[in-house]
Amino acid sequence: MRARLSALFLLGLLLLAPRLLAQAGCQAESPLDDEPVTAPMVTSACVTGQVGDDDAQDLWRWSIDDAGQPWQFTLTSDAGTLVNVEVLRVTYTADGQGVRESRSLYRFGGTSGAAEGLPLLLQPGDYVLGVAGAGPLAAYRLDIAAATLPAAAEAEPNDRPEAAQPLAGAAALSGSADNDWFRWTLSAEEAAQRWQVTLQTPLEALMSLTLYDAAENLLVPTGASHGEGGGRLVLHDLGLPAGEYLLQISASGVWAGSPFGLTIAPDGPRRPDREEEPNDLARPAPFVSGLQGRLTDESNVYRRDADVFAFAPGADPDERT
Repeated sequence: MRARLSALFLLGLLLLAPRLLAQAGCQAESPLDDEPVTAPMVTSACVTGQVGDDDAQDLWRWSIDDAGQPWQFTLTSDAGTLVNVEVLRVTYTADGQGVRESRSLYRFGGTSGAAEGLPLLLQPGDYVLGVAGAGPLAAYRLDIAAATLPAAAEAEPNDRPEAAQPLAGAAALSGSADNDWFRWTLSAEEAAQRWQVTLQTPLEALMSLTLYDAAENLLVPTGASHGEGGGRLVLHDLGLPAGEYLLQISASGVWAGSPFGLTIAPDGPRRPDREEEPNDLARPAPFVSGLQGRLTDESNVYRRDADVFAFAPGADPDERT
């Protein structure tokens, strides 16, 4: 009987070992984590706790001082309970005993037990990380790790179209935004692909990304990144003929000099049944039955996407016109 109990005890330790090891070195939740001013300051690369219907949320204070350092958040939790992570920008009162302003910047999570947020660029200052749960009490672990921007750097000066930095096909670079121009070239082979241009900006920053043809005629209207999209401004589904194009990144006022990451990547072969940009009123696209497309996401707060298609009444809808 004693041998059987010992075996069961050892089996229990083996089953618990992965979870115990997963929490090693992590900072545990505090009983005072319900309010920002009393929440514990993050002092470790990972924090742990439990959230659910009986303990709705844990708050963690977090401060950073490097504007050019992206951060990656990774959440692991018990599957089945909805667990979300929220990043809030917080301004405290002069005496540090109250919150003067709090703004939600980014949220991610789910019920699967594993979720990874986008790498985020954040302004130096004070933040609160909120971990909230709905459902049965679930254990969680939130890892906080330094991420990276593209290693290649923009080439200054590039503040005028005639001084634009040359790029060809796929590219990735980082820089400091003011009024930056890039001359982007697509070969005939590359023009057989759809393309996606992604600008990563600091959360809260107001920066724009615009696509022109080589003669500086506007192709895709200006968009502006604004916290909700994780600091991402994306030009989706670009279907362009071979040739040269101009990309402009702009930041002004308090946001001039903000760090950015620019990525240009192919997004699959061009197909007749997939919408391509630009296709606005000035450049309507041929209509194809069963066409698939998408409208601009909400992070592009100053760009209202309108997709326009041309077809001939009475003609075969599957014929491009």
